[in-house]
Amino acid sequence: MKRRRYIFLFLISFILYANTLFHDYALDDALVIIENEYTISGFEGIDDLFSEEFFSGFFDQKDKKLVAGGRYRPLSMVSFAIEWQLVMGSPFDGIDKTKLQSKMNQNANPKFILPYQRLLKDLSKTIHIENRRDRLNLQKSILERAKIFSANDENKILSNLEEMHSKRKLLLFISHLINVLLYSLTVVILFQLLEILLSKFKSDKWYLSIPFIASLFFLAHPIHSEVVANIKGRDEIMSLLGALITALIIVKYIKSSKFYLLIISFFAFLFALFSKEVAITFLVIVTLSIYFFVAVDKKTKYIIISML
Repeated sequence: MKRRRYIFLFLISFILYANTLFHDYALDDALVIIENEYTISGFEGIDDLFSEEFFSGFFDQKDKKLVAGGRYRPLSMVSFAIEWQLVMGSPFDGIDKTKLQSKMNQNANPKFILPYQRLLKDLSKTIHIENRRDRLNLQKSILERAKIFSANDENKILSNLEEMHSKRKLLLFISHLINVLLYSLTVVILFQLLEILLSKFKSDKWYLSIPFIASLFFLAHPIHSEVVANIKGRDEIMSLLGALITALIIVKYIKSSKFYLLIISFFAFLFALFSKEVAITFLVIVTLSIYFFVAVDKKTKYIIISML
């Protein structure tokens, strides 16, 4: 019976946002995907995503003070980089990248992204131009300015870029699909958590229970539209998902005293925190949830709260 509830909530969440699967890039997607050197570098950019500030790959500067406050959200960015690598590839596929990077990066300024990454960004941006003639003219112009490629290499790069353009809609579909799936999973985890925290408000009919109704309100609330429809919003979804899993596992630990659950909750919280720094506020939310809603003796509550 419980499995049916989870499947129902998952499907309703998915159906509600299924229309976003065929959307284009929007809003801040340029920051994290189409104009971010580290993301479009695929696997090669993952080290930079973990070591640099959130906006470095977009602004071309390795400066922690690019935006007031600073932002560190590598996990969602890594997911974008993996998608790009597996679906799109690189304009330089089939060319000796090691030799190319060595040649281009000889006199690189350490305060800025590498010239190789700059060229990669300029070329990759062109695949989003719909008019083929305009796209090809711009690509040729960029390669001519670089002055480092043979005629054969230029033809190979142009061929790769055309193939990348043809895969653009597939990448968009996959990215939006992952957002919708993660959101649907988040709704299910929220319902599981509310079932435990609000267990005293049980109803004979599960579809009239407070946890179920609250989950329905959550999944249908229009405030979530931007987060799900905007691919960049994945950092918000992943952060909330990790935080809810953390809370759920800690509550289960309190009821079972199985130590391995604490270890899992630790990694779940790291997942949330590395997705978006706002997850730190959930330490307070989880603490208050345990104190007010979990039925255990005060001593156990205080021990768990102090550990948090």
